[in-house]
Amino acid sequence: MAAAVPDTGLPRAVIGGGAAGLAAAEALAGEGQPVILFERRSRLGGRAGSFSDPVRGGLTDNQHIWMGCCTALRGLLERSGALGMVHEQERVRVPFATRVPPETGTRVRPAVLEAGFLPPPFHLLPTLLRFPLLTVGERFSLVRALMRLRHEGAFWQRTGAERSFGEWLDLTGQSAAIRETFWTPVVTSALNARPEDVRADLAAMVFTRAFLGGRRAAALGFSAVPLADLWERVAGRITSLGGRVSRREPVRAIEIGSDGRVTAVVTGTERIAVSGAVLAVPPGPLQALLPPEWREREPFARGRNLAWAPILNCHLWYAEPVTDEPFLAVTGSHVHWIFVRPPTGGWSGRDQHLNLVTSASQAWLDRSPEETCTALRNELADFLPATRTTPLLAWKVVHMRRATFAPRPGSERHRPRAETPISNLVLAGAWTATGWPSTLEGAVRSGELAARLLAVSPD
Repeated sequence: MAAAVPDTGLPRAVIGGGAAGLAAAEALAGEGQPVILFERRSRLGGRAGSFSDPVRGGLTDNQHIWMGCCTALRGLLERSGALGMVHEQERVRVPFATRVPPETGTRVRPAVLEAGFLPPPFHLLPTLLRFPLLTVGERFSLVRALMRLRHEGAFWQRTGAERSFGEWLDLTGQSAAIRETFWTPVVTSALNARPEDVRADLAAMVFTRAFLGGRRAAALGFSAVPLADLWERVAGRITSLGGRVSRREPVRAIEIGSDGRVTAVVTGTERIAVSGAVLAVPPGPLQALLPPEWREREPFARGRNLAWAPILNCHLWYAEPVTDEPFLAVTGSHVHWIFVRPPTGGWSGRDQHLNLVTSASQAWLDRSPEETCTALRNELADFLPATRTTPLLAWKVVHMRRATFAPRPGSERHRPRAETPISNLVLAGAWTATGWPSTLEGAVRSGELAARLLAVSPD
């Protein structure tokens, strides 16, 4: 980070306690700058936050995973002393479960995608060539497409913002079976949209950085504790560096002086003079914080043209364990992932908490929670037969209607840069122009960029 300008003694304000805001506040505090992080809720994390566990007590959350190529997120967790609270694979291993069509009889065909010991980018080659969910011909077609993607990745990064990844799959002759077994699950899970609805450059980025990167680039990481516990570690680092984390204190407005610079933030109880601000909130709340005369100016109005995509999480608490795997990828189903959530609150019972995840869940938006839970439980029984006879203790459906921005072709023009015409005001959030998809990694990178820009803004 560049050297900061002389300190006026006034704090920098970071508005929003999600991953982007936490990353921005941590970076500013790490540079010795006075900072106050404002979060309107009692818990940190934003859309990656936690909620009360109705069976075990304590907290739980919707499952979030990341890959080894997510270096900014990992760095934040490491600096905060939270790496001991996460599980990180040494090399990628993804067990699959799939549902066979009813006319052939329902059974589970196990398959595992895992890295071998060949040097990258060939470390996945052996497992792909043995992958039992595809025919021999389909496996070779998939490998050829991946190798082609490796060589064309730079091209897609330059030209793919206006084209869909589905077009590229058409060009490479990927069959429906290959798409539904490999390309669609990966793209939908990573980008929250099907290949035909995804910018080609973002999809190419996922495969070139993760699957064709280093040996650990695609290895999965996820929290072994409720996400709230990770964010508390980050908050603890901020305060240990002299910053302040203010919860249950929503900012109502920011004040901009006659010189066109942020001078203060206004909460429900006080006006606080500040030397600059990071707005780490979604487009709608962002505009509401601005004085009316600034709301229609660029880049503040740009984000409202972004489309948004939902993610459906169905939580099921069973009286006894129904699977030995910590997670399963699923093909041929509305369920894309099955995760076993870790125990909470010192729980020592035998129950097992499953989190079923359906990305790009637009088709489920109009269904009631009861209807949704019943439908997904019926599908789950085809992958985990034990769920048919094991008592269900509780369930909860969490449908995040605006979980991520929709990464459609052409969407990049609606993602604002961090810089604004106000020299001491910057934007952060996974929806801003980070070059990354709408992920925890993108959010952390946006926060760190915002901090770098604000650190050198004139006080």
